[in-house]
Amino acid sequence: MKPDWIKELEAAADKFWKEEYPKKSFEQKSDYWKKTLEKGMNEQEKMGLPAFGIFNKAWYVSVKEQEPEIDKMLNYLFENDWKSKDSAAFWARTAVEENSDDDTL
Repeated sequence: MKPDWIKELEAAADKFWKEEYPKKSFEQKSDYWKKTLEKGMNEQEKMGLPAFGIFNKAWYVSVKEQEPEIDKMLNYLFENDWKSKDSAAFWARTAVEENSDDDTL
């Protein structure tokens, strides 16, 4: 049996994805992803890992289920907020590796 705090957390997440998130504009959704992903990338760097290491195929499949337009949002973020040589190189590399059987990008 799950503790009450886990049930409450799951209920809040379910409410967010079913009720709150769909009402957001494209820009608001992009801002949500920007903040969420930057937090994850910062945590990666704190552990001495590459910031873009948070992105892998399992993550992408999961996110694509929640946000079918994630590709547009990521493009928007890279064009407007994350312009850098490193990010461009990362995404160029992942495009090549996309068809591999490896679970990491």
